[in-house]
Amino acid sequence: MFVGWIFLQILAFANCVSDEDFFPFGESAGDLKLPARKHAFGKVLMLNGTYSFYNTGHKQLQVYGDGIITLGKSSLSHTALKHRKFPFPPNTPSVAVFYAPIEVGKLSEVFHRETRNESVLKKATDHVRWSFTREQDFVASSVFIATWKNVIHADNRLPSKSNTFQVVLITDGQRTFSLFNYKDNGLQWIKGYHVQYQGFRFFDAQVGFSAGDQVR
Repeated sequence: MFVGWIFLQILAFANCVSDEDFFPFGESAGDLKLPARKHAFGKVLMLNGTYSFYNTGHKQLQVYGDGIITLGKSSLSHTALKHRKFPFPPNTPSVAVFYAPIEVGKLSEVFHRETRNESVLKKATDHVRWSFTREQDFVASSVFIATWKNVIHADNRLPSKSNTFQVVLITDGQRTFSLFNYKDNGLQWIKGYHVQYQGFRFFDAQVGFSAGDQVR
């Protein structure tokens, strides 16, 4: 198991885990589901909790099939989505869990929900306290979970390969933590969008955070 963390005004940690260690997901857990199509995205969601990101509190977010979440009212350009010309870094506050061209289909699914379920809050609280020794007083009040299950590349170049991963946003209303779960042996392809940044070209999926200001 690999466990790591970085600090970007949102505290994050990542795990390589089995299915059983994912936070509960799926329609049986009360999740919403993205439509089955390439580059799918859901509507902007109103949240119960406040999720702090780059010193700004957010109560709205949007989940994209392409392995990314945007925070706030702004969305990634739908024109950009249609033509696969994504801005990079994204031009809106974003959490990239596995930012790449993804097709949602029959066996390729994307789920999401916000929850205040007591068992989920306890699990989230325990994760934060275990990973950050200075956060022993942290108590989660809301959790947002998005899960990409068996997702395939949108270009159909690797039809027999699929990826499964999850992001869990954990907040107490002031502090926000981001947990990335990647299934053990569950990342079978890494080809991302072709992007140019600071004179370099990148071809693999992107993981990380953007403040949406083209600087951070």
